[in-house]
Amino acid sequence: MRSRHKRHKSNSENIVRKSSGLHFFSETSGSFPDEWAHMTPEQRAFMEQVKANLQQYPVAYLESPSPNAYLANRVLSLKQKRALSAQYSRPTVIRGPTIDRGVQPEPAQFIVDQMCAQTISTYPAKHPKDLRDGDPVCDRYGYLSFGNRSFGVIADGCNWGERPRVAAEKARDTIIEYFINNTSKIHSIADMQWHLLYGFSEAHRAICEIPPKEVGNTTLIAGGTLELESEASSEFVFVCASVGDCKAFLLEHDVLKIHDITLTNTGIESCSNDCGGRLGLSSDGPDLRNLRTFCASCKEGDMIILLSDGVHDNFHPEMLGITPRDLQLDFDDWKAARTILSVEEVSSVHRLKLLSRLILDCEQTPEKILAGLMNYVQSTTECGRLWMEENPGKRVPPDYSKYPGKMDHSTCLIFRIGRGGRVGRMGRSSSMLSKVPPVFRTELCVPISVTFTRNAEFLSIHCKTIARGKFDCFIAATQCTIQVAPEKQFHLGSDQELILDELSKPVTRILKYPNNITVDTQSKRVQVDRKHAIVSIRLKIVSLL
Repeated sequence: MRSRHKRHKSNSENIVRKSSGLHFFSETSGSFPDEWAHMTPEQRAFMEQVKANLQQYPVAYLESPSPNAYLANRVLSLKQKRALSAQYSRPTVIRGPTIDRGVQPEPAQFIVDQMCAQTISTYPAKHPKDLRDGDPVCDRYGYLSFGNRSFGVIADGCNWGERPRVAAEKARDTIIEYFINNTSKIHSIADMQWHLLYGFSEAHRAICEIPPKEVGNTTLIAGGTLELESEASSEFVFVCASVGDCKAFLLEHDVLKIHDITLTNTGIESCSNDCGGRLGLSSDGPDLRNLRTFCASCKEGDMIILLSDGVHDNFHPEMLGITPRDLQLDFDDWKAARTILSVEEVSSVHRLKLLSRLILDCEQTPEKILAGLMNYVQSTTECGRLWMEENPGKRVPPDYSKYPGKMDHSTCLIFRIGRGGRVGRMGRSSSMLSKVPPVFRTELCVPISVTFTRNAEFLSIHCKTIARGKFDCFIAATQCTIQVAPEKQFHLGSDQELILDELSKPVTRILKYPNNITVDTQSKRVQVDRKHAIVSIRLKIVSLL
């Protein structure tokens, strides 16, 4: 259950906001201002829904304060400050994906040490055609840099096909153009919140411009950074709006701590197919149930990480075959747990732990973090993807312990906060993600050999694998997942064409404990014998036959 954060407002404050010559609603008259007389029926429907949300959730700009008291208080102290103007009037613009169908993913797009973005599909390949299930990819992303102001957007089209692809593309393009034309009107956090909500209205209008039967739906997250006036060092704030289930995270660069900015927006609660809200037409107009704005105080050098659900759902414990009891919760399954507690709060803690571990294990640049995230998503969904390719037309068995992860269109956009000059070197990198054309796929030879031993108290797993690489072990009560990623990518000669590449891929092996042994999931101890190149994992036995 999501908590609602309410605060009382004076009559003068109202739910209404006058900003940059435009108005929201008059709380007393319930009418639209005269200058909005030009609104289309679709835009009017959107605004009526926003108005209904404001009445049910009476917080200015539908803002969802952070449950983290420190972050929430920091934002409150910044709201009265004025934002500095953008350094440049003409932004650097990046849009993607550059490839939206086929087995080859788009190369990651990047600005060195400033931003990186990529969209991939983790759905299985279709044989013999060089396509994937779910093509075309329906995620879209965009990035703007005005120097000291950066904007990021991800639109995730709902379902498959051309209609959601077009909806996501229209939403992304409309938001980008709106902020290119209106960033000079943003002088405060409140201005940013107002323009985000109005930009979402414009995106919804653009989606609905075509005949109703051709209109698709999309989730949308968009946000930007503002540099605030300060007597001391530079102060920044990130402000975003979200409808649906995309998420935003803040990575503090000095302490390497990660925060879920959009913790309260949605999660896998009652139905994994319910994204919580979307733009586009539905039976009752736009679905704005979880339309919210969010704010986070940040520092120069911190990073914002935007993820579609195709990425962050693969950090959810349920999707990884982890049971509530594995997390020391007194429930047999997640369905029972949902009747008592907020599974999203539990999953958020688990998600942040896994994200932190992944980020700590790599160089903290946008390019390296994105590569780590995308390789994690690809390897997590590998078992289910291989099963579907070997059993075309059939659904993956509903056993997340054997077939973990959620296959989807998956997008990640990361950018660094700060004040800088014109952007540096831009490019596209094909080495960000290991690629194996399924037309030539063979059964992977996983180079992880293990020996199990036990005594009265502990189970030990001794592993021998590649000589140099990154080793991860994820423990569940009755099995564990071992993953090893190469330390360096395999590089081809200039005259070579890639046909099949197992050397650059992370390798994963799922091990079921022998003799029906159950272990304490919090008892893991890892030792490395460098002389014999053996990694040993010791686990406390809870029960056995």
